[in-house]
Amino acid sequence: LPQVLRGNIRVMCRVRPPLPSAASKTGNNSNSCISFPLEGLLSVRDVANARQREFEFDAVFASEATQEQVFQEVSPLVRSCADGYNACIFAYGQTGSGKTYTMEGPADNPGINSRALQELF
Repeated sequence: LPQVLRGNIRVMCRVRPPLPSAASKTGNNSNSCISFPLEGLLSVRDVANARQREFEFDAVFASEATQEQVFQEVSPLVRSCADGYNACIFAYGQTGSGKTYTMEGPADNPGINSRALQELF
């Protein structure tokens, strides 16, 4: 029932931490063009055009978010599968954006797939 009340489709965004090579060029992450002004809101600053754009999502995960925090947000979908409902978690993004890490993760810090299977079985 909670899934029906929240809607059938939810869009979430996870921001990947900068690669070590990119962080070393700027010296730190304080010059990031991405900020999180409110829950569910992602703000991107375009320095070249002196413009800022905001994007709204059902959930936004900053680069510091853990695999556990991401899974906690999608775990109701996993439970609804056990109740006989259809569910799909779809990861979309450009190459290197962190889709595989979020869905699979390393052995010592599993992603959504492994955590979902542990919860179901």
